[in-house]
Amino acid sequence: MNKEHRRQFIHLSGFIFVLAAQIIGGLLISVYCFMIAFFFLIYSYYLRYEKRKINVIIRKLEQLETKFRDFTMGNARPDEIETKFLSGPFWFFLGFGITFLVFPLPIASAACSILAVGDCFSNFVGRRYGRRKITTGRTVEGSLAFIVSSFAASLLFVSPITGIAGALSGAGAEILRKPNDNLIIPIASGIIMVVLYTITGMGIENIIWLCSI
Repeated sequence: MNKEHRRQFIHLSGFIFVLAAQIIGGLLISVYCFMIAFFFLIYSYYLRYEKRKINVIIRKLEQLETKFRDFTMGNARPDEIETKFLSGPFWFFLGFGITFLVFPLPIASAACSILAVGDCFSNFVGRRYGRRKITTGRTVEGSLAFIVSSFAASLLFVSPITGIAGALSGAGAEILRKPNDNLIIPIASGIIMVVLYTITGMGIENIIWLCSI
């Protein structure tokens, strides 16, 4: 498994937070995600301005930190390695935290699933099979993979019409990539799904919608 595949697998593991939110609630998950996001922010500054210590205890902690550094930097993008700022994990968990804080649990769960699942499959399919370029780093094939996979994941939490709206808006946000797709994908998807619900009055399920058929 190469570095990019490992990085996308880690990205996909964010779906675990979505499942956990169904048990312990969106607010608590939001707090956890904020904590993780700011951990990576602080750790990035540590990487920039670290000072070596001679204390034995600090040395042992540094050994643990070195292993963690090897793992994180081993799966980081080239720009993250150069700047010593782990922007991917920071924006990913910040996006999760804001989404679970702002939106109702079913909407937040669907929006974060769209990020975790859709971005992973988009990257994999786009790199492997992408031929028709949309923008730099984005292809038609990758965007279609994003829509299909994220729509499928969203059906665990919302209705099909709400899910496809969220998947399409997430795909559009991924193409824009500013300020960071890990931040704007779940927020944009959440906003569109809430607006759709408000305008149409469609019911949003908190369980797998197939069970209600």
